[in-house]
Amino acid sequence: MPFTPKQKPNRQGDWRRLLTFGMEILVIFCVWTALGFLGDTYLGMKPYGLLVGGLLSVVHVLWRIVRL
Repeated sequence: MPFTPKQKPNRQGDWRRLLTFGMEILVIFCVWTALGFLGDTYLGMKPYGLLVGGLLSVVHVLWRIVRL
C-alpha cells in the first residue's frame, strides 16, 4: 500500500469568505441607514425615517445570517 501524506485543509478561503460577509453586513447597515436619513431630509419624516432605516437594516442582516 503506497504511503500518501495527509493534506492540510485549505484555510485560505475561510478568511476571505468571512471578510466578504462582514463587508456585506457593513454595506447593508450603511445603505438602509442612508436611505432612512434621506427620507428624514427630503421627505420630512424626522426621526422616523432613520428609525425605520435602522430597523430594516437589522431585519435584513438577520435575514442574511439565517440564509447563510
